[in-house]
Amino acid sequence: MILYAFKSKNYEEKKNEKKYFLNELFIGILLIFNAILYPILFSYIAPTPEKLHQIYSFIGLEAVINIFIWLILIPIWKLENIIFWKYFLKKPQRSYESWKQKIRSRWKDTKLRDFARKLMHFAFLIIILYIWNRFKDNPLPGGWTKEGSAVYYISNIFYGFTIVMTLFDILRLSHWKLFGMFPRFWAELMIKPSELDTFNSSSPMLLTMFPFILFGPPVFFCVV
Repeated sequence: MILYAFKSKNYEEKKNEKKYFLNELFIGILLIFNAILYPILFSYIAPTPEKLHQIYSFIGLEAVINIFIWLILIPIWKLENIIFWKYFLKKPQRSYESWKQKIRSRWKDTKLRDFARKLMHFAFLIIILYIWNRFKDNPLPGGWTKEGSAVYYISNIFYGFTIVMTLFDILRLSHWKLFGMFPRFWAELMIKPSELDTFNSSSPMLLTMFPFILFGPPVFFCVV
């Protein structure tokens, strides 16, 4: 992400907007900071060295599965685009620039759109609260505490969502034509005009929330 920030800072749409470069650089630094925090967090909550090894194996597998799913979806979306644009609409596929123009010309920050964005955040909070309540009286076996069990699952959700949103933004900004109908619809629903040339607000939100897990649930839920 830091490489993308430096690579794209001289793009025409970003030359006079230093905030884009600073935003992308900040998110890249947050990614590195979170990568440093994960081992600290896991060594803090893991009951034994064996469990810590299992955690690292699992998050590595989670990353591989996440990327593998993207690699499966991309050719499916590519085929979908060929069928939709070439044979159904019979016109060239919309470029990212033309899509941005469409969004800017049609953008209305309606109550429905605002509600949809807030609903995504609310759903995320519900998942976290459910997990915390799930392990409140039933910790994982093998010496786990109830707090450690909940924090482990919550941190994995953060980890998974961060990978998804980071890859989504990188592909949106650099390989838009790989997207099929669903990610385009998602982008159209969730991204504001001010975010069209940079990463959306979900990534920094997730990255800034994660460190507060280390401070315990009361502070963490206040931040959420």
